Amino acid sequence: RKHPMWLFSYQHGGKRRCLYVPAALVPQLRQALANGRAIEAYLHAAGPALIHAYRQAHPRAGRGARA
Repeated sequence: RKHPMWLFSYQHGGKRRCLYVPAALVPQLRQALANGRAIEAYLHAAGPALIHAYRQAHPRAGRGARA
């Protein structure tokens, strides 16, 4: 019977990389990934409102010539 193995996959320089994750680090890595997903969901939900509010407070900011 084989033991479970955990790999962390990511991209670096346009290439996919994988790192072996020691079993003792798996709970911390899972929590970090959950935190990252929560932040991403918050930014996805709140991002447009934050940008609109900023633009209303700073009418000329970020409105230069477009290419």
